[in-house]
Amino acid sequence: MTKKFETGFSVYLSTGKEKNGEIIGKAVKAGTRYVFTSLNISEEQVDKQSELENTIRLCTEHNLNLIVDINGATKNIADINSENVYLRIDDGFTVDEILNLSGENKVVLNASTVTEEELEYMKLKNANFSNMLSLHNFYPKRFTGISKKYLLEQNLKYKKYGIRTMAFVKGDELRGPVYEGLPTVEEHRNMRFLTSCLDLLALNTDVILIGDVDLSDENWKEFGYFSKGIIPLKNEHNILTDKVFQDRRDSSEYVVRAAAGGNIGETRKDFCEYIKKELAEDNIDIEKISSDIPIKKGDVLVSNSKYLRYEGELEIALKNLGIDEKRCIVSKIIEKDMELLDYINIVKKFEFVNNNDSD
Repeated sequence: MTKKFETGFSVYLSTGKEKNGEIIGKAVKAGTRYVFTSLNISEEQVDKQSELENTIRLCTEHNLNLIVDINGATKNIADINSENVYLRIDDGFTVDEILNLSGENKVVLNASTVTEEELEYMKLKNANFSNMLSLHNFYPKRFTGISKKYLLEQNLKYKKYGIRTMAFVKGDELRGPVYEGLPTVEEHRNMRFLTSCLDLLALNTDVILIGDVDLSDENWKEFGYFSKGIIPLKNEHNILTDKVFQDRRDSSEYVVRAAAGGNIGETRKDFCEYIKKELAEDNIDIEKISSDIPIKKGDVLVSNSKYLRYEGELEIALKNLGIDEKRCIVSKIIEKDMELLDYINIVKKFEFVNNNDSD
């Protein structure tokens, strides 16, 4: 089953209206739904009330949900009555104060620090958990981010109460003053951007947010695919591009097995005929391809006529499979994208994108 999730990004008050407007434009194009900002950054020497009002206006214009990070010292700045604004509770609030806030506001709990006992207390007080989200911290200082194990434990704890979870990934244009990235999970600090997004999804995170100021053009493009629930893959021979393929619901641990449906045929026969036709247009005849080459992880495979009614079926090897005379290697996933294969069973959709596009 395809995992449901949403995406978002961050804007910071000191970045300025013009730059933030530009980032919001990129993010809307990428299909994001949430925006994070903070009133708790001591280095930001700006009129926070005025800049916050500008940010709310921009988000409202684009129908984006804005999460405003507040603490005990900044809560008065965020005296906001707007349908699309959530208040993210940082330090300086008792559980009862959080409950009072949640009566009139959409509230985001601190997913990294709120305890099971506090959640149980909220439950006893009839908290409206459907009006709450939970968001993990980001960690500007290297080697201080949380572990994947801890994040998963916290996410599963919130799931028990029906509260959706959110976490951050590092961007490309880093936010100061430390400039070491703003991920939630320490392991993601040096990980490829798209892989870290997929990894958060695998760890039961419902909303994946960019923590830093901006992304490269390439990563905005990949974030757009990710936001639509598609993993973009490049293959060495640049074949079968620009079509979205669906992995079967009953995934195999050995191969990604592309299924009929969606935008490519309603039956196996139609789907397989489409694959053979597309390959023929690239002068690839699967009956003439040698099948005595050992299949390795990342090989793009098409079944030949020896597989009878499965002829033309498209697969990607997830493991080294050895020699198989019924399967032909028609291309291979490029080395950079090999790590993405491990997440197809979660997202379920993938697309071969043009290998000539710049990285």
